[in-house]
Amino acid sequence: MQFRLATHLSPSRKIPRIVVALVALLSSLVFLAVPSAQATSNATVGPITTLSLSNSTLTEQNGQVYYFDATFVSGSVTSTDLTATFASGTVTWANGANSGALTTGVSGTIPLARGNNSITVTHSESSTNTVYRIFIARAGQFTNLQILSPGITLTPAWDPAVRNYTLTNVPYSTTSIDYVATESYDEAGHLECDRCDWWQYNSRGTQRMTLTNGLNRITWHHYANPGYYAGPEDYIIEITREGPFDNTHLTGLTLSNSTLTEQTGQLYKFDGSIVASATTRITSTFTQGTAQWSANGSSGSLASGTSASVSLLQGNNTVLVTHTLAGVNTVYTIYVARPGVFSNFQVQTAGVTLTPAWDPAVTSYTLTNVPYSVTSIDYIVTESFDTAGYLECDHCDWWQYNSRGTQQMTLSTGANRITWHHYGGGGYNTDYTMDIVRGDVFDNTHLTNLTLSNSTLTEQSGQLYKFSATGLAGNIPTTGITASFSAGTATWTSGGASGAMTSGVAASVPVARGNNTISITYVRSGVTTMYTVYISRDGRFTEFRLINDNLTLTPAWNPAIHYYQISDVSLATNILNYVVTESYDEPGHLECDHCDWWQYNSRGTQQMTLTTGANCIRWSHYAGPGYYTNPEYYYIAINRGAPGTAPTGLCDPSSATTTTTSSPSSSTSSTTTPISVTTSTLAPRTSSTIANSDGNQGGISNSTETTVAQGQADVAKISTNSTVAPRVDQTTQSSSTTVVSATTTTTVVPDVVATKSGVEKPAPVVASLQNGETALAIGGKKIVVTVNRSMNQLILSGGGITMTVSALTVNNERVPLDDVGNLRFRSTDKIVVTAEGVAPGEDISMWFFSTPTEIGTVKADASGKMSGTFELPEGIENGNHRLVLQGSNFDGSKAVFGLAVTVGMAKETSTLSRVLIAIPIALAIGLGILLPTRARRRRRNALA
Repeated sequence: MQFRLATHLSPSRKIPRIVVALVALLSSLVFLAVPSAQATSNATVGPITTLSLSNSTLTEQNGQVYYFDATFVSGSVTSTDLTATFASGTVTWANGANSGALTTGVSGTIPLARGNNSITVTHSESSTNTVYRIFIARAGQFTNLQILSPGITLTPAWDPAVRNYTLTNVPYSTTSIDYVATESYDEAGHLECDRCDWWQYNSRGTQRMTLTNGLNRITWHHYANPGYYAGPEDYIIEITREGPFDNTHLTGLTLSNSTLTEQTGQLYKFDGSIVASATTRITSTFTQGTAQWSANGSSGSLASGTSASVSLLQGNNTVLVTHTLAGVNTVYTIYVARPGVFSNFQVQTAGVTLTPAWDPAVTSYTLTNVPYSVTSIDYIVTESFDTAGYLECDHCDWWQYNSRGTQQMTLSTGANRITWHHYGGGGYNTDYTMDIVRGDVFDNTHLTNLTLSNSTLTEQSGQLYKFSATGLAGNIPTTGITASFSAGTATWTSGGASGAMTSGVAASVPVARGNNTISITYVRSGVTTMYTVYISRDGRFTEFRLINDNLTLTPAWNPAIHYYQISDVSLATNILNYVVTESYDEPGHLECDHCDWWQYNSRGTQQMTLTTGANCIRWSHYAGPGYYTNPEYYYIAINRGAPGTAPTGLCDPSSATTTTTSSPSSSTSSTTTPISVTTSTLAPRTSSTIANSDGNQGGISNSTETTVAQGQADVAKISTNSTVAPRVDQTTQSSSTTVVSATTTTTVVPDVVATKSGVEKPAPVVASLQNGETALAIGGKKIVVTVNRSMNQLILSGGGITMTVSALTVNNERVPLDDVGNLRFRSTDKIVVTAEGVAPGEDISMWFFSTPTEIGTVKADASGKMSGTFELPEGIENGNHRLVLQGSNFDGSKAVFGLAVTVGMAKETSTLSRVLIAIPIALAIGLGILLPTRARRRRRNALA
């Protein structure tokens, strides 16, 4: 089954990216076409014991009571046989205007309309009605295309069986065709048009397709099936639009040193390529009438076929050519740019002087030393374009241009080298550098030094006397803080505690769980200077409290206990209400795979959804502020609507036995001594607690599970001859003892090397992501993604799909994650990707952005798994990029899985990139104002 993802948007349309992303997230959830299923009974809970369709398979909707999704049927199927079994009472069905009665065990024939059908099955007994709903789709049809633009006729008349059409020639003044499309689904996504502005469907009413001059070939893609990405029907409409030059106007128009390109959808407007010289020669040809030109205050007449010299200013120029015939003026507009000059840089900060004085021919400058109290330099720039995009500064906040007025560049302490990139023409021409030395935070008039005994201080950029400290483990209740000074006095405060300080002598400062602010006040000669240290101590998952009546958590909550049960609930209860308490009370320190968002105290009552039967709910607690290293897992087992059915998998580890398997993507081998693996029965986990000096229990687990995080600079690596038990996170659990006697670990590369089809395909639609962010859309609906890290791999899970991604060197050694746990590639590295939960036999393709590049395709096996090795695109630039998987999930719905990765050496990372690593893309868009604003933009007219 061939899978493809269309862009849904003509590249020429100027729709803002945020609009595209938001509309895509609101698109209807639809399901991919798969072969017709065998008749399958679906067990239910309630008065009806089974339900089945003759040509479709039922799947219960998660979190819904008596709601089922059915696999679609083809357009040739006009009905389905519905069978219900029940012990007593009566059953009726309804679908649209049709209805009927059912006898237990006997099928009833139900007509199906094209598009979406909602079949209602009602069981009645003793005045009690129980309603079951089945959602089933029948393949749709592109039934009509009505041309509304006057004087234009579609030939032949529309017929869904006819694929090729023409429109009568249209004049140059007609730049678009208005129309109404009709498709039996009336849903976004079932019709696409490569010259139209968005999804095509009935209820949008009148829409528009744009034309260029000359021959236009407009392709419509119709996806008959509800997943709409299999077997498209293509309809072709050919249109010839007259050109801008004819015998009643100009017959030709050229510039001597620039190429003209007609602006799409505009009449008599052209973009010219960039001109390096100060003049251009313009030539117009015409058979009758007169012509003249004007530009930048100058003008002149034009003789047909004779060139005239036109002066061009640096920056943007507009050249007008006016043709006059029989009193009618036709104006041709040409936009042409001449490279600009970075003509001035004026320092506005008092007492700071630029040396030498600004000269565009000089590229290296210095600023006089500035004191520590100056954290930024104010300035005004002048560039002859005055357009965003021609000046960049690596210490500045955004594009640099005249009309922004006074701007700022930030300074760090010590030596600063600020680089300005000037783009005079098509690419940047010149780098200008400014060397500045800013005074140090510690000097003889203030503190001369400040240290913590168990944490490293980092000055907050652009802040005075403020520092971020590395985090402390939960069992560390104090830190020793030492201040050095030659005169004066110092005191400290932390929360409600305080004390005096002696120069060079450590003071013991208490640190509460969560975030702490330590203030050091230094007084000298009546002048007070405040130093602030922000430090965090690992938090604790201290309470989980059920709100639902008559439900009990067993045993009672204890942070040292990781396995719990909740009494059985009826099918009618699909939501559990609860309150959690974590000592940080910050989003991100608690996650729950059945819950709707981050879990934290101040959210109050929250909810987790249940499926029917056995539920195993996993909570991930990240104690530290980065919270993606060494999580503690808590498991809650519960049965919904299936009393007496014991929970399975992670919720009952004591009865599981091991199965040792080897996966191409995760198995390892040593370069010296082979790895030995033994299997055993997994014993019940036992836990012990270690009391901290503050009286809290440390919650240190004494279990057979040991999680070793890799790739972070501040955590232990796997040592020689260490015993590491695997993380227990599969339904069938295993415990193995792995003895590693090696100094270098290599990874067994998947046998499958991704192939490239060589056929140009539409690129996936993926919103911009910041470093570490993820995004998943299934059937056009955003899905929350859970991110875990294991053995220097990112494990992304959501919507039934799990994707594991890692980087390999040319020697097939796995590349460590960077210091915030993200993937960082070098240009020579390879990408290893595995996925589970995709459509069996599907061609899964991988893409690399920002410039959409397909890097290969791998076919999933019969169980819906794929594994492959991919090469990075050639000539990839350093910086942030996106890795995108596109395919279908196991249910056949369109899936697009995106991950932000980095190519090149590490740069300073922000707290934001750590916090947003698993935030759904919809919220990332909503918080776009908080994201880094330095984006590479280019003027539309200047860079042809």
